[in-house]
Amino acid sequence: MHNEKGGAIDIGRALSNHSILGGSLKDGLDNAVFDQPLTLDFTFQAELQVERVLFDPPIAGTSSYEVIDDRLRLYMVPDEQRYTFILE
Repeated sequence: MHNEKGGAIDIGRALSNHSILGGSLKDGLDNAVFDQPLTLDFTFQAELQVERVLFDPPIAGTSSYEVIDDRLRLYMVPDEQRYTFILE
């Protein structure tokens, strides 16, 4: 899903806690020209009780992000890189 402010990602339909996922952040634009961060909203189903998400490689030097009220909002420049993330 995409909206005017950036990307939105809905995770959790068939996942359990401590799930390991992977994905790439791509916008299809030339990174040398379009270097502004996008807003990414991750929404988790409440029954998953996700408290943190760990990213590998780290995003902007940080690998662990807190989930508040089943949501995580990140601001990052798409880098066409593949990430692994773990729900805790």
